[in-house]
Amino acid sequence: MAVPVVAPNRAAIPMSMRDEPLDALLSWATSVLMAAQYTVLGEPRSVRKRTWSAVVSLPTDRGLVWVKANARPFCIEASLVQVLAECAPEHVLHPIAVRGDLGWFITPDGGPVVEDSGPPSHRQWSALLTGYGELQRAAADRIADFRRIGLPDMTPPTLVEWFGRALGRIDVEPHVRALISAEQRHALDALAGPTAVLADELGASPIPISVEHNDLHSDNVFAGASQSSGAYGHDGLRIFDWGDAVLTHPYICLGRAMRLAAEELGALPGVQVTDLGALRDNYLRLWLPAGATEISAELRRTAEIAERLAFIPLAASWLRLPVGFDPEWAGWYASFLLDYLEAFGRPLDH
Repeated sequence: MAVPVVAPNRAAIPMSMRDEPLDALLSWATSVLMAAQYTVLGEPRSVRKRTWSAVVSLPTDRGLVWVKANARPFCIEASLVQVLAECAPEHVLHPIAVRGDLGWFITPDGGPVVEDSGPPSHRQWSALLTGYGELQRAAADRIADFRRIGLPDMTPPTLVEWFGRALGRIDVEPHVRALISAEQRHALDALAGPTAVLADELGASPIPISVEHNDLHSDNVFAGASQSSGAYGHDGLRIFDWGDAVLTHPYICLGRAMRLAAEELGALPGVQVTDLGALRDNYLRLWLPAGATEISAELRRTAEIAERLAFIPLAASWLRLPVGFDPEWAGWYASFLLDYLEAFGRPLDH
């Protein structure tokens, strides 16, 4: 019997996990693990507390398990992972237990991540994007659940508003202001109109909206199967760390994915520019109408628009963090906005 998906009780969840005691979390974890016939074999192996989450590993008689609690701005992850395990079970880890109202969940150990063995190969990137696209297609049927648990809405009609909020954050972040010149800020402000035009066109796309991980890279992908139910996804790759996820047009994923693929594959011998295009095409073929075999110019234009607009959800996700970015956070935030500005300096090919 499926366990009901529960929306977070945000009022009961702290804004930051950095200084939160973990006694209640570990007491719950020990109890539910015992009920699931796990035996905890000692003290936590590791404890990592950050503003956005706390993660604890526990040794058990069935291997390590990971207990995670998200802060309020990211608390939908627990319920989201539950939904994804139901609709795309071959592409994510299956949680052992979920406390959706508090944003807590437990998963088995996923093994090494792709990044552990160096830059991903072309095959791994292809498997990742294809598997991710299959997850998005399956998840498109669960939009009502995503809205109910509070997955942030960054669908195309909202992108202009999110862009305005992202620009407004510059004004209250001194370290960000130091990285964006007055000329660049003026140019960003001028993109409100062009952003609205492209967002309208993306919103008119027949491709259904779905979940977007919004932080997809090789350190957030497990490299192989480790659960008793067998192999997962393409090449056993499974995606984790869904705290930044949003609801939007699925092609938005291509913005960061194609840039990272170009950087990582560029470090490998024998990779050609055409190989990068093949990654995008493999992903786009998942969305072809029944019976179609060729990627239309319309579909390619939609992908180009989504890749350009992708920097808005990337920046907007950082708005969940408290004001007062340190220099490292400011560097990431400014990079998304400046990359967006740079993208508008290139014409669309389609």
